Amino acid sequence: MVALVPRELARSNRVWQGKIPIASFSRLHEVLGIRDGHVRVQLDFSYDENGRVRIVGQAVAPAELMCYSCMKTLERDVTAEIDVCIVSSEREAREIFADFDAVVLHDGPTTIEELVEDDILLSVPTRVCPDGESCTNRPQSMGDNAKSKYRPFEQIGQVVKTVEKS
Repeated sequence: MVALVPRELARSNRVWQGKIPIASFSRLHEVLGIRDGHVRVQLDFSYDENGRVRIVGQAVAPAELMCYSCMKTLERDVTAEIDVCIVSSEREAREIFADFDAVVLHDGPTTIEELVEDDILLSVPTRVCPDGESCTNRPQSMGDNAKSKYRPFEQIGQVVKTVEKS
């Protein structure tokens, strides 16, 4: 795990860039479907106009994600755009919530994993196939060739009327 002190890096407008093993993240490997590989991270540290530490950057992680349309696993990169402010309390985080994402940290050291893991998890796409609905591997419907359609709630109106009469 890579530990750093965000305030010290922001004081000199530093950039942190590197690769972090996916296995060092507590939750990420389960969602990405892989343990091997590295997350590429670049973070720019600075102070905003209100004196808060601001971190802007990007994290890119390889993933094997399942397309729920075709049920096939596809290799994709998950890219997280990071733009957060470091605050010292939950109250302060709620105050700036409308304008910025906030991470509550105290003045001590933290890890890169702690700074970027949630953003990567939130960046995992819900649709994996690039075409979504027109997924080339998606099972095709039988269309008009279907002899009968299964409609489990077709008679529900009649059931309701019968119950209301009794």
